[in-house]
Parts: sequence; C-alpha cells; structure tokens
Amino acid sequence: MSKWSEQKIRLVKDSLKVLLVKNPNISCWDIAKQLKIDKNVALRYRDEVISESIVRIKNDEVKKELAKIQDEYEMIALECWKVITSEYVEREYEEIIMPKDKRKKVKKVKVKKKIYITPKEKMSAIRELSNARHKLFESKLNAGVFQRNLGELNITEQHTLEDINKLSKDKQKEIYDKIIGIKRLLGRPAKPNRKK
Repeated sequence: MSKWSEQKIRLVKDSLKVLLVKNPNISCWDIAKQLKIDKNVALRYRDEVISESIVRIKNDEVKKELAKIQDEYEMIALECWKVITSEYVEREYEEIIMPKDKRKKVKKVKVKKKIYITPKEKMSAIRELSNARHKLFESKLNAGVFQRNLGELNITEQHTLEDINKLSKDKQKEIYDKIIGIKRLLGRPAKPNRKK
C-alpha cells in the first residue's frame, strides 16, 4: 500500500468518526468494507480515533475544572478587595423587639449596622488573596497551561571575544556581568591541589 497524504488520513479518520457515532460497536471488517480500506488499517485508525477522543475529553474536563477554579478565584479576589479598600462594611439584620406589654406582638425590625474593618482583617484579606492567586497559578501549572523549564538556560546572545571587544564599554560591562552571574550560579570550580 502506498503512503497516504495527511489529507487522505484526515478524511479517513473523519469518515471513521461518523461510523463510530452511528454504531460504536462496529467491527473492523465493517469499517474496512464501508471505507474500502484494509482491515488492519481500519483497526489502527479506529484505535487512533478512540484514543484522540479520550485525550480530547480529558483535556475538556481539565479546562472546565480550571474555569471553575478561575471563577472561584475571581469571586474571592472581589471580596478580598472589598475588605482591603473599605473602612467598614454595612450589614443588614433583623432585630427582635420585645414589647413591655405582653399582650402586644413581637416586632421584627431590619437594622443596618456599620462594622469597621480592622488592619488585622485587611492583612488577612491580603494573605488570602495572595494564597488564592498562588493556588490558581499552581493549578494552571499542573494542568500544563504553562511549561516549566527548570535546569535549562536559554542563551539568546552568543558573542566571541572579538565581538565583545568591538562593543561599547557599557555593553561589554553588561555581558561580563552576565557571565559572572552565570559562574556564580554554577559555582566556582575547585582549586587544583598543587602540593606534591
């Protein structure tokens, strides 16, 4: 069998998806017969389509959960910022007034009360906001939204000694400072033992 183009493979997979939607338990023989391809090719592409669907579903579930976490963070952040930026919070509650005369009915009155926010409560809101932001970032990082490049050094500029000498003194100093910083990160090499 000759090699198929990407377009032909995509066309076969799309047709296969339609067949799987119509009949999820369709056999490889029936797939091969309807698509006019080899049974082994039908089996291979069926397995690929199913595994791609599973990965897509998992990714969709992860995205939904991340969206929920993002929404929760935004709600927490809004409430924290209200606490941080306000001097007081108004609360409304019902107060029961007992009459002096027992024959009269008990009255329920709605009362608004100002509750002042202490600096300790504001600091607690700032801490909660920071923790929520950190947890959101950590969740996104664990889900693969961001990539970690731990232990990798990205070198974008490469200079020879001749190139460095042609640069201005300020640029030379900047490059040498970068080199010294990298040496400090890597640690200084051990001094050789010269005693014999």
